[in-house]
Amino acid sequence: MHKLIANLILARPNDATEGPVLKNTSRYPTDEVRELIAFAVDEISLAQVAIHVKNCRYAYAGRAYNGVPGISSAAKSGTVQKLITIRIGAPDKFPVDNMCTTWKYHPWQAPDVLPPAGFTPGRWGQRVRKARGGYEVRYLEPRRHPYGGQRAPLITMADWREALVAVAAHEARHIWQYQAKARRSEVDAEHFAALRLEMYRGATGSP
Repeated sequence: MHKLIANLILARPNDATEGPVLKNTSRYPTDEVRELIAFAVDEISLAQVAIHVKNCRYAYAGRAYNGVPGISSAAKSGTVQKLITIRIGAPDKFPVDNMCTTWKYHPWQAPDVLPPAGFTPGRWGQRVRKARGGYEVRYLEPRRHPYGGQRAPLITMADWREALVAVAAHEARHIWQYQAKARRSEVDAEHFAALRLEMYRGATGSP
């Protein structure tokens, strides 16, 4: 991996005054995890923020907390005020993208009424409930789009390193939203993640 130029300090576990406190319990080397996160969040102030990187049974996951849950080991610190958790899967989980499925709930209707246009058995979901004189059916239409919605960018992550950069940037953007008292927006966080990932590829010469 190419050496990245990152000026963000990732503090030692007992010192949260200079920058985010990093705890790495994932399968990946801490020095490399530290460097990748530093690059991903370089534009955002993460003083008094703890970052915990863990393994994941899927490709990736993450969450930013506006506070520190009592169950977290970071709750014992008197200086940590916010928490980011990042989970990264094994190398064989990649490449992967941020496409996901949400469901459009159509109105309840009688079972003898034709399904909505485009209905595909086996692909759409269905719900059934009791109604006067019988039952009603509700059709669930699948919608595929990037995480965050139709206005979010499509992000493809080639390996665990790119996933770590993207997820760290996404969750750090949520911390910025909390700090700025801005609306919590998944679309905004995904755009920031896409930008930092593009910058990472440029810095490392990745395609």
